[in-house]
Amino acid sequence: MDGASDLRNEYVVAVTGTVRARLEGTTNTSLPTGDIEIGRLHRRRAERGRAAAVPDRRSRRVRRVHSVRYRYLDLRRDRMQKNLRVRATINSAVRRAMKTRTSSKSKRRC
Repeated sequence: MDGASDLRNEYVVAVTGTVRARLEGTTNTSLPTGDIEIGRLHRRRAERGRAAAVPDRRSRRVRRVHSVRYRYLDLRRDRMQKNLRVRATINSAVRRAMKTRTSSKSKRRC
């Protein structure tokens, strides 16, 4: 594709082409689309969208202002998901311990 290097993440691109069967011996049976290929590929930039406020999940460095404002986007990160799971596990263990402790105290009083 000519000019593909000038595309950015926020661009909306329309791509058209002709779907055709691959030549004999060039098929890739390990892919669901390994029997076809796209020929006569044309692209045009449909429009330019707004830039993402926070970079994608692979980026580790995010400005603190963006991180706080768009905190819900941080939930996509593997580290944040792991932290939430650990927090839920700890909270569950504390609740179970408190429930056991309060139920045993109320039995002693009676």
